[in-house]
Amino acid sequence: MAVLSAGERQKLPKKSFALPGKGEGPKGAGAGSYPIPDASHARNALARVSQHGTSAEKATVRAKVHSKFPNIGKKSNPGHKMSDRMRKAMKDGRVSGEQMRKRGMDVDEE
Repeated sequence: MAVLSAGERQKLPKKSFALPGKGEGPKGAGAGSYPIPDASHARNALARVSQHGTSAEKATVRAKVHSKFPNIGKKSNPGHKMSDRMRKAMKDGRVSGEQMRKRGMDVDEE
């Protein structure tokens, strides 16, 4: 993740934050929470809000991240291929197809 200094964070426009400010700070607007100026920060925002956010905050952050970066945070990654090792584990019955789908694997490939 790229480093975002305090000065850079203050210069970010409001649309670069997943949650609005709370009215604090020298200008009365506050910087906001969960900066999402790039994809790396967007992934981090999703991770942090899932750990510490309320359900309303989680929904807001997810919606904002997905509107700005549509491919981030999707459960399924259709381009993700299973390795031969994982395919063998499925064939041997050690891993189910449902478990693999939860991990975003494309289990319908041959």
